[in-house]
Amino acid sequence: MYFIKKLTALLFSIIAIFVIYQDLSQVAIHSKKDKYEVEQKAEPAPLAYHVIPIKVQAGDTVLSIVERLNPHLNDIHNINIFADFQLINPESDPSSLTPGDIYYFPKYEK
Repeated sequence: MYFIKKLTALLFSIIAIFVIYQDLSQVAIHSKKDKYEVEQKAEPAPLAYHVIPIKVQAGDTVLSIVERLNPHLNDIHNINIFADFQLINPESDPSSLTPGDIYYFPKYEK
């Protein structure tokens, strides 16, 4: 009788460990899938634009100038704005504009 109790306890432990392992591995698979889907959705669609040269004044930022040029677009992603600025001005750093210099900015189509 003692042997049967030990064997039952061992089988129960093995099944419990197996179920816990399966449950944890399922969560890991789903979390990786969800993370990949979120990363895919995070990339905004490219917008058509034309280039406008602007002389930067003290206190201007890339975002403030682009917002002035594009008052009709409220949902432009910052990712798009900085990527387009870098594409138009490959030698410039969007985080440090020099007042008095002329930079090219995107004016997005409606």
